[in-house]
Amino acid sequence: MKKVIINRETLKLLDRKKTFLNRSDITIFPASDNREVFEIHSREKANLIITTFDSPDMDGQRLCESIRKDDELNKVSIILICPGNIDVSDKLVDIGANSLLPCSVSTETLIEEAERLLNIARRRTVRVDLSIEIHGSSDRTTYSGMIENISSSGILFQSEAVLDEGDRIRCNFALPEMREINTEAEIVRVVEGHLDEDGRRCYYYGASFVDITPETHSSLEEFINRHV
Repeated sequence: MKKVIINRETLKLLDRKKTFLNRSDITIFPASDNREVFEIHSREKANLIITTFDSPDMDGQRLCESIRKDDELNKVSIILICPGNIDVSDKLVDIGANSLLPCSVSTETLIEEAERLLNIARRRTVRVDLSIEIHGSSDRTTYSGMIENISSSGILFQSEAVLDEGDRIRCNFALPEMREINTEAEIVRVVEGHLDEDGRRCYYYGASFVDITPETHSSLEEFINRHV
């Protein structure tokens, strides 16, 4: 599990559903200012911090200095988004940030830099139909869904089913060139819902496979190596 602290205003600009921020192995901690960034990092020991240089009470330079001088906190990558009057090339080494980006930076560039610092390979989207039954529920309704991303250990999917973290589901899907897969999974992450084209509320979920067979695990690995 990787932890990322992001300034709230910056987080609003990012489409979480279409980036690595939506992965089940990433935990996001929003922060209102750099003082809160430091407090969260002191508690959580994040892997990456994305915040602004300008901040009340603690600017980016003071934040970096406070983190870099602490042996328990300094093993973190830091991206600072800077106003136009900051000389990026001169300041980068001085203040201890891994990357300084102008406030005009595109969201695509920001995400690419975050992925680089977290050592996350960008995935191509995999959209596959999915059917879901809620494990242990008296409601035997089968819900439909759509897998957005997949790994050998779990899936990211959207569905109108209302699920909570810790819920067990039975999911059934078929990947191209593979036999049908039917396995249990546990919901490990819930992302806020949105309205689909028909006005129905859907949710994004990260689910981790439970007791997946070695054969299925191997098949998923082969599929991912070929297509993702």
